[in-house]
Formats: sequence, C-alpha cells, structure tokens
Amino acid sequence: MMTQAKMKGAFLTMHNAVPYMIKQGGGTILNSASDAWVGISNLCAYSAGNAGIVGLTKSAAEELLQYNITVNAYCPQAASPGHEVEFTKTVNTLTKATGETLDPKKLASINHQHGDPIYLAPFLGYLCTKDCSDITGQVFGVTAGGRIEFYSDSRVIDRIEKTEGHWTIEELAKKLPDTLLKTVRSQPAHNTWASDTDKTPEAEDTPSVSARDSGDTFTSPEAALFGPGEPAPEDKFHGKAYLNMILGFNHPSHCSVGAVTLGPGAHNNWHTHFGYQVLLVTDGEGCYQEKGSPVRKLKKGDVVVVKPGVEHWHGAAPGKWFSHVGLILNETKPTEGGSEITPEEYEKLTKGI
Repeated sequence: MMTQAKMKGAFLTMHNAVPYMIKQGGGTILNSASDAWVGISNLCAYSAGNAGIVGLTKSAAEELLQYNITVNAYCPQAASPGHEVEFTKTVNTLTKATGETLDPKKLASINHQHGDPIYLAPFLGYLCTKDCSDITGQVFGVTAGGRIEFYSDSRVIDRIEKTEGHWTIEELAKKLPDTLLKTVRSQPAHNTWASDTDKTPEAEDTPSVSARDSGDTFTSPEAALFGPGEPAPEDKFHGKAYLNMILGFNHPSHCSVGAVTLGPGAHNNWHTHFGYQVLLVTDGEGCYQEKGSPVRKLKKGDVVVVKPGVEHWHGAAPGKWFSHVGLILNETKPTEGGSEITPEEYEKLTKGI
C-alpha cells in the first residue's frame, strides 16, 4: 500500500496534468516524498515508496525539460493528525530493533520541526516562481520549523575498471581496499534522520563548519564546492576528472555552467570555444595556457576570461587537485578540439610551475 499510494499516485497525477502544462507552454510539478527515501531501518516499504518518488521525479525532469516543465521533489516535516501516533510507533520500533533509546535532544529537535504545515508553503510557492525555472530534478527537505535542505545527487565518484578479461575475487581483494573501497569508507555517515546532528531548536540557524573550513589544502573531489560530479568523458581529459553540470550544454540560452574537479596533473587538450569562456577557480592549484603564451599558474579566487576563437588548455598543476566553475557564453556551435597534450608534453609545459 505504501508503494502504491506514493508512486502510482504521483505518476497518475502527473500523467493527467502534463498534457495541460505542455499546451500552456510550461509548468511546475512538486512531488511529495519523505526523507525516508535515503533508507530508514525497519521501514523498508515506506523507504522504497519514497525512493521511487525521487527516481520518478528525476526521470520526468529529464523528459519534460524540453516543454519548460520543471519537476522537483520535497520531503516535508510538519504536524499532521497521524504524526504523534505514527512517530511514536516509529520511535518504539527503532528502540526495539536497536536496543537503544533515542537521544532526547534529537526527539526535541524533530518535534520542533513538526509545526503548523502552513509554514511549508512559502518555500514550495517560491519553487513555482520564474526565479526557479532552471531548478529541476532536485530533492529538497522543508520543515515547518524553518529548516530547508538540499540533497546531493547520486553520482559515480570513483571507479576501477579492467579492460581485458574479467575480475577474480583474488584480484579484487588486492585492488579494492586501496582504491574504490577506500573512497567508500571515507564518505560521511549515512544521511538518515536518525543520524542527523543533535542541534537544539535555538541552534538550527547556526552555520556549521565544514571540513573545507579547517584548512587550505584541497585533497579530494568530495571537497569540491559543488560536489564531485560524475567522471568526465575520458576523450576530453587526461587523468582523473569530474564534471558537475549546473546548466546543460543544450540550454536554450546557448550558455552552460559546469563545475570541474581535476585530480593531480589532470588536464584537457588544446580546444577552442565559439563563445566566451569564464573560469572561476574555487580551490586547489591549476594551469592555463593560450596558444603562443606561457603557462599561467592558477590559484583559488583567480578568474580567467577566454575570448571566442582563442585556442587554449587548462588543468590541475602537477601533484595538486584543482577545481573551477566554467561558464561558456553564447556557445552556438560545439567546442572545437585541437591537438592532444600528452602526459609527456604536459610535463614539459608545466616544468617549474
């Protein structure tokens, strides 16, 4: 019943509403999910139903973008007739399953967020305005206690690959611990409501200090300002490269925005844009070079403006991670690739950087 009411209900509502939105030239769809979509112990069906809402939202967002229809999901917390009964039942279930009593501060914080549901409306209303016409396929949390959250997307952040033959258990036992599993074990705690911080209601608006505030050294893609993104196309970069597209290449404005994170020494090849490109360095150390000019070292806070038709390349400095936000303005034609910069040539170009 939990999966039927959630997923089938949302699908049928969208199925009937979308034709009218297409006819009127656009629209906004907000699907109600729950933070249970990340997984809550002993609530498998409920978690699965809400995870289905998130998957439906992201798929529909891709399909309906061409019709100027945005589709987002929100996970609400507010007072409801069944909240007291159901929440108490959930607490009892978790206590029985884990053998541990939930922290009173945690329970107080949760109760604080379950106020009058009328206070959910401003944020949901704002998502329906023109200001948010470029926000689609996203998942938000909103509470009646004044908390608004944004969930990170599910992306590949690391991988290993065997190009010839197939893996054996013995090979994986040697390879995985220091590669893929090392990344897995370095991730933050699982994002469920039960693992949330023990903030008191008075401390809800207090800024938290993240790992990246504790020092100036940029050490991994997870520390990137916009998240690591997905592995970039291997034919575009040498070395580890991650791309988080904020505004896609096919946007009607002919402009794109992407956050790029490069592993030590990773770089692209010579290439040319038909529009202006702006590079905003957000962390680490990098290199930039225009054809016929010396290599320029880049650091956090630097801004590079590349004029249309100027052949150039950019990447991370040797032994350094590097991240930047790239904007391409009025790109009416695809990027034109130039000659390759091999690892050997990169080493010569960056000698002394």
